[in-house]
Amino acid sequence: MLAALLLACVEMQTPSGVERVRGGLWLEGFVANDPSVVVAVVANSPLPCAPDPAADLPSTSVDEEASAVVWWEAQLAAALYREGAALLLLALLVDPADADIAVAGALTLAGEPGTGSAVGLEVFESASEEHATTVLHSYELKEFAYHRPLRGDVRAVVSDTTVQLSADLGEWEVVADLERCENPNLVGLAIGAIDGLPLPERAVDD
Repeated sequence: MLAALLLACVEMQTPSGVERVRGGLWLEGFVANDPSVVVAVVANSPLPCAPDPAADLPSTSVDEEASAVVWWEAQLAAALYREGAALLLLALLVDPADADIAVAGALTLAGEPGTGSAVGLEVFESASEEHATTVLHSYELKEFAYHRPLRGDVRAVVSDTTVQLSADLGEWEVVADLERCENPNLVGLAIGAIDGLPLPERAVDD
């Protein structure tokens, strides 16, 4: 029984099957006058909140700080666009007195407390190009499914450093521990990278 509960904490059900959750962020603090606005991202790839701290060393020809930022951006690109990627993006207005959230409608950061919106992304085929001077790749999506808008219920239990998130959104279900993250730059990257995608032939209106 205990093993089943531990496994449940790292799983995401997608329309194509069950994926192991390898990264999850609870992005908060980016709307200064409305702390209830949160973006949550859950993926089957690592999702670092920010670049690893790295001071530039005068003794080397490499800019360590800039390299850390480039590596962080590459990890995010892989989580979004690599072949086999699965990702759930939620925009939530969390009432501190009520962490039960009703999700419906198009992706938006506006609404009433206790409501939200969500989209899901599955990448079936992606072409990657390795850059000659680095270990990094760029990605071109060939075939993917963009599920929108998702509808259902989300429950969030917030502690000092993590958030226990459970979501029942039809064919998308998640039970996972997310890292609390205060990186406003990441919010724009996450929403722009997914909501700005051209709609594929396999786009799904749920």
